[in-house]
Amino acid sequence: MKTYYFPIVSSLLLVLSVIAFSDNLFTDISQESNRDPKFIIHGVLMFAWFRTFVAQSVFILRKQIRAHIRWGKSVSSWLWEFYAALCMYLLPCSRAGKPWNPL
Repeated sequence: MKTYYFPIVSSLLLVLSVIAFSDNLFTDISQESNRDPKFIIHGVLMFAWFRTFVAQSVFILRKQIRAHIRWGKSVSSWLWEFYAALCMYLLPCSRAGKPWNPL
C-alpha cells in the first residue's frame, strides 16, 4: 500500500478537483466570473499542474526516473515562461486601470 500512496492520492485530488468545479466546467450557471480570463487561465494552469502531479507520481511508481526528471524540467520551465509572459502583459494593464482584453 505504501508503494501506491502518491499515485492514489494525486489521482484522488485530481478527481475531487474536477468534481468540485464541475458546476463551472460542464454547465453554465451564469456566474460572472466564469467569463473572466484570469479565472479561466487559473483553471487551465491548475488542471495542468494536477495532471503533471499524477503523471510524476506514476513515473516514480514505475521507476522511470529519467522520464520523471525530463517531464518535470520541461513542464516547470514552460509554466514559468507562460506565467512570466502573462505577468508582463497583465501588469501594465492593471497599472493603467484598463481591464484585460485579449482580443
